[in-house]
Amino acid sequence: MKRDPKSFWRMSVAFVFAVVLAGASQLIINLLLSGNPLWRLVLQLAAASGLVAYIIAAFHERGLLYSALVILATSILVTVLAKIVTPWILQILLVLGFAVLITGSMIAGDILGRPNLGLRLLISASLGTVVCTILAGILGLLIRLPGGFIEGITGYLPVIFELGIIPPLAIMLTRIILGEKRKEIKEQEQE
Repeated sequence: MKRDPKSFWRMSVAFVFAVVLAGASQLIINLLLSGNPLWRLVLQLAAASGLVAYIIAAFHERGLLYSALVILATSILVTVLAKIVTPWILQILLVLGFAVLITGSMIAGDILGRPNLGLRLLISASLGTVVCTILAGILGLLIRLPGGFIEGITGYLPVIFELGIIPPLAIMLTRIILGEKRKEIKEQEQE
């Protein structure tokens, strides 16, 4: 079986679409709310959305092992670059768990809505938003915000919608432009 030649392009285009959409929406939100863009937050959310879209595309293009390796490499890289004063293994596991839950819910939604492209977007974005909401509440508890779970949700509301909706939207746009992965690419007609 020959590998689909558009596989790499689908993953890359999904990443780029998610980065551009998330970066632009976060920039607009920052400009509307505070009048000046918080570039660090814009870039962090754009990168996070891009990685989620890339992992979802990688799952469909290259399989579970490849996407699991990307998630593991991402969690180690985030841990090294974040320089937070927590035990590194705990932080790797936390980022790994969040990434697996977010991308897993979107992949499950993508699989459940299989026959229709719009239905896939709707279910995937809905599941992603629900999981992001729960994780934001848990994060509010972990960092001990005064309002706990609820303040975690309200404080991270733009992030919840960007991480929950933009990656499935980027995947849908990629499928519209580059098409779906073919299950099998047959060698030249077996002669």
